[in-house]
Amino acid sequence: AIGATLAARGKPGDRAILLYAPGLDFIMGFIGCLSAGMIAVSATPPDPSRIKRTLGRLRNIVADCEPRFIITTADFARQARAMFGMAPELAQLEWIATDEIPAEEAAQWTPSAYERVAFLQYTSGSTGTPKGTVITHENLLHNHALMSERFEHDRTSHWLSWLPVYHDMGLIAGALLPISVGITGTQMPPGRFLQKPMRWLRAISAYGATTSGGPNFGFDLCVRKVTEADFEGLDLSSWKNAFNGAEPVRAETLNRFAEVFERAGFQRSAYGPCFGLAEGTLCCTLGKKTAPPIIMGVQPQGMEQGEAKLDETADATMLVGSGHAGIDMLVEIVDPVT
Repeated sequence: AIGATLAARGKPGDRAILLYAPGLDFIMGFIGCLSAGMIAVSATPPDPSRIKRTLGRLRNIVADCEPRFIITTADFARQARAMFGMAPELAQLEWIATDEIPAEEAAQWTPSAYERVAFLQYTSGSTGTPKGTVITHENLLHNHALMSERFEHDRTSHWLSWLPVYHDMGLIAGALLPISVGITGTQMPPGRFLQKPMRWLRAISAYGATTSGGPNFGFDLCVRKVTEADFEGLDLSSWKNAFNGAEPVRAETLNRFAEVFERAGFQRSAYGPCFGLAEGTLCCTLGKKTAPPIIMGVQPQGMEQGEAKLDETADATMLVGSGHAGIDMLVEIVDPVT
């Protein structure tokens, strides 16, 4: 129904900005864009407590991608009117409340012939103006195949994610991969995890999730916040793929997490350190399932000089390998100056 509505009001290739709280409304809006041949653009809804910065980021994205629509829920569309005085260009766009579209509109949907660009993934903008990466349908399907091959997914696999859908890891892996490869996916709002990190592990236990992960700080938070009462009924034996990426993977965190949660059935072999970036769709390198992470000690002084010299002493800097390049993927480390 969403796809039919967008197709009736726009043309294939038009950009649509998605402004949603985490949840199924976002996923339905995203899939609706793709089914209409529109290019989806995920954006964080402006935060009233940080309106200058968050609204500024949205305005930069609007100026860059020149969208035709903003799609959201009816509640947020009403709240957004208060921003029009600070961002008059938003009032010029067509706002569509997807939760008010009648289900009967689905009868008007026809497949779109536009199959090139799926969405634009914007950088955070923390070091400058947000920059958009063009992600095609082929990019998306290839990256999903890469991750599923390494995770050895089958129909019994269950992916659980607390990651924000505005970030490439939360969107491409957490929200879209289960749909793409046909496995079960469970979404958890990021705020629920940040309030009480152990909710993440309790959810893995309750749903029997096999794949879940996030940045290194997420594992570290669980170690710091867990209490003895949290272990009651906690069963992490189903967790076969605990990926760790998006920021430096720390050997100390991996060791502490495994030591603390092995009593709940967590297996060190589940770790999958990885490396990715939006410009590579998402995942570029990933460890193989059941293979323990490669951890290497190097001399701190050598690292300062750009050299990795092995060091087995207690003073060594411990580096964690981020896995291997995926299917049909070439990874090069280059000097941008030369």
